[in-house]
Amino acid sequence: MLEVLNRHHERMRLCLTFHRELCSENLPQTGRIALSRLRITAAAAERSRFLAREILPILQGSSYPDVERLTDQLAGDLKILQAAAKAHIDQWNLEKIERNWPGYQTTSRRVMTSIEQRLTLEIRIFKPILEHLD
Repeated sequence: MLEVLNRHHERMRLCLTFHRELCSENLPQTGRIALSRLRITAAAAERSRFLAREILPILQGSSYPDVERLTDQLAGDLKILQAAAKAHIDQWNLEKIERNWPGYQTTSRRVMTSIEQRLTLEIRIFKPILEHLD
């Protein structure tokens, strides 16, 4: 399980690295940005499904200390992160990105940082639990 989770995280990090590179350019490449956002969304959705269908049910059935609080924290945090990502995409259509590239760069970096923080949180919480369950 931990290996699969690590693969999901690696895919997310690669997508974020590519998007961060796009956001460091002087001018927006909206076609590439659109594709990059789709890739990030797809990777995040696959990771979320894996967590919901595989990891969380195992954790909820385990006797690991404080597992209920941790799974509740993660589920709540995930909903907040998903809502923020959706709002970001809804707010920043391609036309608006072209009109306000510096604004998009700033908010996009903020969203990517929050996603990276979530990935770090997942590993911090899941790694010891999954190692304990093996």
